[in-house]
Amino acid sequence: MSSDRFKKIATNYGDLYREVFLEMGRSHDEMEQSVFRGVQKNIENFKDLPILDIGTGDGETIKSFVEAGCTKLTGLDLNEEMLIRLKAKFGEAVELIQGDALDLSRFEEGSFPIIISGNAIHNIAATERKGFWREIIRLKPRLFVDLDRIVDADPGKHKKNYDKEIKAVESVYKHKHGLNEAYEMWREHFIQDEKEQLTLEEFERELGAHYNLQVIFDMGLNKTVVARLKQLRNLKFMNPIQLSKKLGGKIEVRSKKRLTKDTLKILYTPGVAEVSRAVAADKSLSFIYTIRKNTIAVVSDGSAVLGLGNLGPEGALPVMEGKALLFKELGGVDAFPIVLDTQDTEEIIKIVKAIAPTFGGINLEDISAPRCFEIEERLKKELTIPVFHDDQHGTAIVVLAGLINALKVVGKNITKVKIVISGVGAAGIAIAKLLLDAGAKNIIMVDSTGIIHKERKEGMNWAKEKMARCTNPDGVWGGLKDALRDADVFIGVSAPNLLSAKDIKTMRSEAIVFAMSNPTPEIAPEEARRGGAAVVATGRSDFPNQINNVLAFPGVFRGALDSRTRIITDEHKLAAAKAL
Repeated sequence: MSSDRFKKIATNYGDLYREVFLEMGRSHDEMEQSVFRGVQKNIENFKDLPILDIGTGDGETIKSFVEAGCTKLTGLDLNEEMLIRLKAKFGEAVELIQGDALDLSRFEEGSFPIIISGNAIHNIAATERKGFWREIIRLKPRLFVDLDRIVDADPGKHKKNYDKEIKAVESVYKHKHGLNEAYEMWREHFIQDEKEQLTLEEFERELGAHYNLQVIFDMGLNKTVVARLKQLRNLKFMNPIQLSKKLGGKIEVRSKKRLTKDTLKILYTPGVAEVSRAVAADKSLSFIYTIRKNTIAVVSDGSAVLGLGNLGPEGALPVMEGKALLFKELGGVDAFPIVLDTQDTEEIIKIVKAIAPTFGGINLEDISAPRCFEIEERLKKELTIPVFHDDQHGTAIVVLAGLINALKVVGKNITKVKIVISGVGAAGIAIAKLLLDAGAKNIIMVDSTGIIHKERKEGMNWAKEKMARCTNPDGVWGGLKDALRDADVFIGVSAPNLLSAKDIKTMRSEAIVFAMSNPTPEIAPEEARRGGAAVVATGRSDFPNQINNVLAFPGVFRGALDSRTRIITDEHKLAAAKAL
C-alpha cells in the first residue's frame, strides 16, 4: 500500500487508537489525565519555554500543557482534519502546523528548548528513526520528553506490552474496521520498531553525544522509565539552577571538634595562643597544626571558564565550587574557591603569593592562555608550596594515560604514530609537551586559524611560536582536515562539531579519537565510529571511555600534600599517567 493511502486511512488515527486502548483494558482518558498530572508536577521547569509537540494526534497532550499554564506551544501533525478540530478547540493558545513529523527542517536550531513526542516516534518514525534522531539532534533541544515507549528498563514487561498491543490493533484495524492493508503496514512498522527499540543508555548517548541534554523523562505514562531516570540522576527532575538555589553553594565549612565549654578554651583562646606561638617560631609547623596540612586554594580569574569563555569571577565561582567538591569527594583534599576580580598577570601573582600562607597548595583554574603559563611558572619559582594548573597538566596526564592504553589496544607505538591536537591553548600545549616527554615524535597542532608551523605569522603568540619549534616535523600547512590526513591519533581540546565520519575515514586504520571538547565534543562518538575509529573517548562522564582531568587532579594533590612536595615535576606527571 502506498504511503499516501496509508496517511488517508490514518486520518481517523486518534479515534482508532482510543478503541485500541479500550481493547487493551486501558482508558485513553485515564492516560490523558496521567499526562496532565505529570505536566503539572513539573510545570515550573518549563512553563515559559517554547515547546514543540511532534504528532499532536487528537490533542490530549497539548490540552495537558495548555491547562497547566504553558503559553508557547507549537503542534505539528500530518492530519489536516485533526488540526482544524484542534484549532477550533485551542484557538490562538497553540500554533498548529500541518506537516510530516519526520520533516522538521522548517524549524531552526535552538527554536524549541523542549520537544515532546510519543506515537510520532513509535508509529510514524519506526523504520526511519535515524533520520528522525538527526532532526532532533539538529534542533538541539535542552529537554526531550518521551510520552510513549521509546525506552523501557524492563524488557520482560516491555515485550508483554508489545504483544498485547499487537493483538489490540489487529482487533481494531483488521476485524472491526476491515483496514487489512493498514494493519499489515502498521504491523511491519511495529515489528521493525521493536527490533530497533533503544535502551535508556543508548538513547541518552545518541542524543547527548551532540549537545548537553539536560534530562529526559516520561511525563507519567511509563513509571519504569521515571524510576530509572531518578536512579541515574538522583536529582529527580531538578535542574542545575534549581539545585544551586536549594543548596546555596556546593561546599561548606564544618568543625572537626564539637564545641563545648571545655573544648572552647583549647580550640580558641586561651589555648590557641600556644599553637600560634609555636607556628610563629617555626612556620613549617603550619603544615602540621593547621588546615594548611590538607587545604588548597582553587584560584581563577574567570577568563576561560569551561568552554564558555570569559565569564569573570562571579561566573567562574560555581565551577570553582564544583572543583572544590571533587577534590574533597575524590581525594579527601579540602579545597576552597578563590575567584579574583582582576585579569592582570602581575596582580594575580601578587594576590596568590599574599594568600599562600593559608594553603598547602595552589590549583590554578580556568585562566586563559598564554597568561596562564607565565602565572604558573612565576608562582612555582616564588612559592614554597606546589602550584598546579589543572587545565594544563591534569588534562595532559589523563590524555597520556588514555593514549597509552589505546595504543596497546590497536598495537601501535607512541614513537611512530602521527598525532593531531586540535586546540593550542593551555590544555593543548600541555598535552603536546607531555606526549613529547613520553616519546612522541610527530605531533601537529591546529588552532582556529590553521596548522601551527614555523613560518606562520597570523594568530601566533610566544607560546604557539615555542610549540612550532618542537612540533610539526614535516612542516605541514593547512587546516584541521589537512592535518588529519593519514593521522593515527586525534586529540580534541577545542570546539564542538568540527569533524564528521568522512574526516575520520581519511585517518589511518585503527584510528584513535579523543574528542574532549565539553559539553559537546568535536565529533560525536557514534559518528567517529562510523568513520572507522577503533578507539573513541570523550570528556563526558555520561559516555564510555571518559578522559577527564577529574581522574588526575585529586590524586595529584593528595600525593603532593602527603609528601610535602614543593614542585610537581614532569617526572611526576609521567609517573601519574603511567599509573593511571
